[in-house]
Amino acid sequence: MLRNISVLLLIVTLFSAIPAHAQQTAPSHKYRTILTIAGGGGGFVAGMFVGFAKYDDAINSDRKIWTTSLVGAGAGAIGGYFIGRALDKRVKPTATPATPAKKFAVAPILSRESKGFQLSATF
Repeated sequence: MLRNISVLLLIVTLFSAIPAHAQQTAPSHKYRTILTIAGGGGGFVAGMFVGFAKYDDAINSDRKIWTTSLVGAGAGAIGGYFIGRALDKRVKPTATPATPAKKFAVAPILSRESKGFQLSATF
């Protein structure tokens, strides 16, 4: 019984010693990912509509429509990627910690408004 408790305490201690990462350090690729997928889907549908409108014959129309759809999906994914990359560069990251301003201030020693001596330093 004592051995089981000590093993359990050891496991809990080891898992609680793992450091928690509170801030995100890598830049976000949220818009790039979402717009690449959405652009690929939209390009596929647009290519399918173009394929149906253009290739309405009985000879290899199935292949032509699928090829047009896949080319449209590729073009839409590439366009969505570049639009998302532009949006990701524009958005400022919120996880960067603010750097405190370095200042050094000394209050005047001899003046009528001064009631003492003050020295302040912040780094």
